[in-house]
Amino acid sequence: MAKFKVNDNVVVKETGEKGVVKCREAVIDKDAKRTNVTYLVKLGEGFENYKVFTRNELTKVIPVEVPTARYMTKVYEAPNGYKVTLVSIVDVDRHYEFDYSDDMDEVVEREVKTKHFNLGVSFYNPSDEFDENVGYKIARHRAVNSPFCSLSARFLGEFSEATVEALMDVKAKYIIEHIDRFVHNA
Repeated sequence: MAKFKVNDNVVVKETGEKGVVKCREAVIDKDAKRTNVTYLVKLGEGFENYKVFTRNELTKVIPVEVPTARYMTKVYEAPNGYKVTLVSIVDVDRHYEFDYSDDMDEVVEREVKTKHFNLGVSFYNPSDEFDENVGYKIARHRAVNSPFCSLSARFLGEFSEATVEALMDVKAKYIIEHIDRFVHNA
């Protein structure tokens, strides 16, 4: 069975050029009792950019959909009229790691996706005028630049909406119970 199909995106291992498989040819070698498969790959525009490669000279490009970051905001009531605004950001990061191939004979580059959860917090002082948008902007800025809580997972099913909500509730409960550690004169 062929490793690559027509219209698969591939990378030439030696040069790193990206291309598309346009056709494949299987030739049966009766003496060696095997089938030799070659691939015609289009590396760019023009006929001069069509080249023939064997299976070992190519690697497959795996398309990756990058979901956009997911935001969730909650406002909690704290003692003495304070309010705590929490903003969570869940996003997926793609990066590459080097690892050995399945045959353990060469080093290959593998794409790795990691899911991140960041939580930012802001406080409303009862002596100020309450503006939910200001609290949201401050908490979002802190979630990006200096998160109160930051978690990562390689399992992309992690940090579902229910999990994020539970994490926010637990962190808010801790902050509210220890509000004097976060806000002076609380």
